[in-house]
Amino acid sequence: SKYIDLVIKGIQTSVIICGAPGVGKTYRVRKQLKEAGYKEGQNMYTYKGKGTPRALYLTLYNFKRKGDIVVIDDADALVGPKAPEDSINILKAALDSTSDEEGRLVNYGIGTKLVDDNGKQIDKKFYYSGGIIVITNYNAGQLDSALRGRSFIQDISFSIDETFGIIKQLMPDIEPQLYSRQSKMKAYSFLEELSKDDNYKMNISVRIFCLCAKLFESCSNDDNFTDDDVKSMIKEQMKNQSAEGGNINNKDEKRHKTCNKQRT
Repeated sequence: SKYIDLVIKGIQTSVIICGAPGVGKTYRVRKQLKEAGYKEGQNMYTYKGKGTPRALYLTLYNFKRKGDIVVIDDADALVGPKAPEDSINILKAALDSTSDEEGRLVNYGIGTKLVDDNGKQIDKKFYYSGGIIVITNYNAGQLDSALRGRSFIQDISFSIDETFGIIKQLMPDIEPQLYSRQSKMKAYSFLEELSKDDNYKMNISVRIFCLCAKLFESCSNDDNFTDDDVKSMIKEQMKNQSAEGGNINNKDEKRHKTCNKQRT
């Protein structure tokens, strides 16, 4: 992604990558950072977005140097309309494209003292000079408006054919220590076959592909299972997961509509 490359080079302070779940957003970001020489825990850190404002602040504090990159993965809880105000304010400051020579000033407005996990007292304001990559399943329109104006946004949506193209491109690098090439090819071919069957209307994704490859791999050395058994299990799961009904909250309903667009 050109957007990620801009953050790596320090040209842009941040990018928010949006898109339906399971299309390989996190995998591609981590792969690109690794190829650029980034190492987890050294000059980059992956923060799971379901954490607290305190955890977010401490993560940014610990990776605040110029050249550091914080990847905020699964960030729906931090960037959507129901995000905690403290988290939004921290991100607003860290994502801001304007800064002075020292960086972007980040504040954590709590009345009590702030300590890290080792009990060491931490300043409640600091200058952040690193880069940030935010990964979310929300689309651009669902992001907090204050964040949209402070970062580049890449909104990713793919047709089924495009998704299969991505899977094919990534296939050699997807968990080679866990899934054999044969199991991955079986999964790819079977999903491609099912995608043409109107009885199995389900969003095809890298995540679904990995699940199918895992089934083929796990059953390959088990005399009690055949490839036909695996295919039958996959068909059943795809039917169950694409079934409509029940209570769907607003967020899930919007995401459901987004997935449906990929099939048109």
